[in-house]
Amino acid sequence: MSKLPISLAMLAAALFGAAAPASKWLLAEISPLQLAGLLYLGAARGAAPLALRGGGRALVPRSAAGRWRLGGAIALGGALGPESTTAATQRKRRGAERGAGVGPAGAR
Repeated sequence: MSKLPISLAMLAAALFGAAAPASKWLLAEISPLQLAGLLYLGAARGAAPLALRGGGRALVPRSAAGRWRLGGAIALGGALGPESTTAATQRKRRGAERGAGVGPAGAR
């Protein structure tokens, strides 16, 4: 059994774990949409050499239903998901900076 897949999985897990703290730090400087774009640009740069190794033909679904599913995954997972996640993180951070608590006012 090759150790390369295990090594790549461990690297991916470490980078994924580092993304949340790095995102909080970056949200102080850039918008959530810009952060989502940077994260996906980095992921595409890392995956492109492997994806294009065979000419890229295996990446394109052959059926119309497969193309619709791929389009939906790109739209929801690649655009709306990161945008909503980073926006929620930014809102939470702003709330923490203002000292917003949970529950009635003064009941901390």
